[in-house]
Amino acid sequence: MLPLLGFGVVATQVAVRLIARFSYRVPIVSGYLFLIAGSLLLAFVQHSTPLAVILLALSILGISNGLTNMGLQSALYAHAGPQQTGMASGLFLTFRSLGSIFSTA
Repeated sequence: MLPLLGFGVVATQVAVRLIARFSYRVPIVSGYLFLIAGSLLLAFVQHSTPLAVILLALSILGISNGLTNMGLQSALYAHAGPQQTGMASGLFLTFRSLGSIFSTA
């Protein structure tokens, strides 16, 4: 799980630069492309799969996580009014946490 965390932290920094240069759409779309690639790699993991392939898949998923989380937060703040930013942020984090809980249950 460490590659997922490490690459997620690095990808978040990249996402910040992409958002500043282009918009929040670029990291969201590219993050979902990384998500598809990492998920496809994990779909074919078997008992005999080398550890390096699993670490690669987790790294790709970490990139996806970093890009999409920052992109989605930026989209949220761009579309929420100044009076609704706190409520929108709280709902975003609540449902992100619920999604994490239900995805592992």
